[in-house]
Amino acid sequence: MVRKNHKSVESTSTATSLDTSDKALAAILKRLKETDDAAEIRELSIQLERVIFHKQFENA
Repeated sequence: MVRKNHKSVESTSTATSLDTSDKALAAILKRLKETDDAAEIRELSIQLERVIFHKQFENA
């Protein structure tokens, strides 16, 4: 398994400052596509769910 240099999951988003921009969404999807690590997939899935929820909430 090849591990690419990525920011840690904790450093990319925090509960107080969640980035819900299209760039953030694209970055999460790109990282999700590139990783093979099950733990990182779980964390990225959680981040993806939060971003989508907040985007829907903003647009409601």
